[in-house]
Order: sequence, then C-alpha cells, then structure tokens
Amino acid sequence: MIRPIVLNQVTIGIGFTGTPFNARQIASFAKKAEERGVSSFWIAEDYFLRDAVTLSSCAAFATNNIRICTGVLTPFTRNPVLLAQTSATLNELSKGRIGLVIGTGERSLIESMGVNYRSPIASMTESIKMIRTLLNGEELTHSGRVFSASKARIGCNPYLDPPKENFIPSPVKIHLAAIGPKMLELSAQLADGVLLTAGLSARKVADSQAIVSESLKREANRPDDFEIAGYILCCYGKPSRRLRRFVADAVNIWPDNFLAAGISESSIEAISSAFENGNADAAHDLVNDNLVNSVAATGSKRDIERKVEEFVKAGLSHPVLFPFETDVEPILDLIGDLRQNK
Repeated sequence: MIRPIVLNQVTIGIGFTGTPFNARQIASFAKKAEERGVSSFWIAEDYFLRDAVTLSSCAAFATNNIRICTGVLTPFTRNPVLLAQTSATLNELSKGRIGLVIGTGERSLIESMGVNYRSPIASMTESIKMIRTLLNGEELTHSGRVFSASKARIGCNPYLDPPKENFIPSPVKIHLAAIGPKMLELSAQLADGVLLTAGLSARKVADSQAIVSESLKREANRPDDFEIAGYILCCYGKPSRRLRRFVADAVNIWPDNFLAAGISESSIEAISSAFENGNADAAHDLVNDNLVNSVAATGSKRDIERKVEEFVKAGLSHPVLFPFETDVEPILDLIGDLRQNK
C-alpha cells in the first residue's frame, strides 16, 4: 500500500478545552505529546469551564520544547493590556514557546457574564496592535473605538520597584480566530496566522483558505510562514454522544457549512426544527455517522489519517486534532506515527 506523503509535510498539533480533563491530566498530556513528537499543544477557552490560561501554564511548566497556544482568548473578557501581560508571563514560563490566539468568542456566553460584546472587527484590530506594541517593550497610549490605554508598559508599575530580574516582554506569534470573510481578511492583514474553528467541513476550510490567500497577496510585508491552523474534531472508534451533540449544535449554527459538505437539506432542516421546538435531545438523536464524519475524524487509525489528509489538502497548514470523549494516548500515538511516516 502506498502511504500518503502530504501529512509528512505539515506539523500537527493536539487541542483540548476545559472539559472533561482536569489541570493535572492536561499537564500529563502535554508531556506525553512532547515525547511523541507532537508539534503543538492548544488550549481552547470555553466559558464556565476550566480556563485556558491556567491550563496553558500547567502545560508549559510540564514541558520543554513543544509549542503552547492559548486560544481562543477574547479581549472582551481580558483587556488587550492584560492579554499582553498574560502572554509575556506565559512566554517567560515557557522560555519563548507561547502562541496567542485571540478572537471574539461566543457572544451569548460573553453577554451572559454582563460583558459588552461590540464591534468585532474594530475590537480585534485594536487588540492585535495594542498587544504587539506592549510585547515589543514599548509604552502604549491608545484611544480607540473600543479600547483605550494610557502610558501602559509591560514590566513597569509606578507603585513597585522594578524586579531584581527584569520582567522583559518578548513578541509572540498571534493567530486570529476567524470564520467570516471580513475576519479572515483581517487575519491576513495583521496576524501571524489564522485559527479555523472546530466543526467546519473541508469545503469550508478550502473556501476560508482561498479568502486568506487572496488577502495575503494584497498585503505587503506579510510573514512567509503565515499559518492556517484548524481544530479537527477527533474520536477513536464510533462517534461519542458528546461529539454528536457538538455536531448537532454546529448544524443549527452553520447550516451552509453542512450543505457544502454534501449533507441533505432535509437532514439539516430536521435538526433545526428540533431545536426550534425546544427539543435538543431529539436534535442530537438525528445526528448520524455520515453527518459527524462530514466535519470530524472518527473511526480507525487509517480513517482518521484519511480525514486529516482531506483537511490538509483543503488548505490547513497546521491541523490540530481535538479529541472528543476518546482515549487521548492513541490519538497522540497516531500523530507521532503520522509525523514519522510509520
């Protein structure tokens, strides 16, 4: 059998969120990922679960070489100055291995905390520029449409003497989480990479990659190593109940994404109708294997490998496998095998 070679030409990461694994388990997975040659370790932040900054700290402290990416963090809940401070601290802890991913986050959850969600494009634009200024060690004074700051500088506090060992910030790679065309274009204009959310079809990934590529062509002085990363839902064996629930929600939010993946309009309408009638359980029960596999990598090792290859061919330069209620170690072994062409 001829093995595909495309996966040997890309780096592959693994991602987690604040459930179901606790902080100690996340640290253990980070260490094992590093041992197996996984390229990066990503922590998503889903509100009211374990936070991404703490988990990223655990992962950074447990490892020596693997890249740690915090995302998605949003400036709506963490002011851009605080995001810069956090990134600088994590970068110090990890000795320069931190990547920052920012995005708008889930509006309904943010507003449920009493936080104002507004002007997404302006918010991301201002945030990236403010964070870069601070991580370059410069003083920041900014009065924008959304955010402001006055004479802020990382490592300087007017009420405390400078630490014996100076807290010196250093630049980090910034990815922008994007779904819509305008945010994808903004990532090409200002960021070092883009992160595509979990639950997208390969067709949607290809469309997003085309928008980013065209935008990069129009921009001067953009990085040659601009990264198109994307979370790929992953489950060894049969799709789990939790994965089916996630996919049902994704169908309800992004029906066009599933139409583009070849899912029938009647299947999508049935799920949407169940949600409209307040019957989420019925919506989850309507998610079959075909629907799950249109956006996720499930089944055997070879099945998952084929799906990852499909996403890479669609435009991901850095796929990030996102385990859903499955044994994590076999997924880590799989990534190690893909990288070593076993």
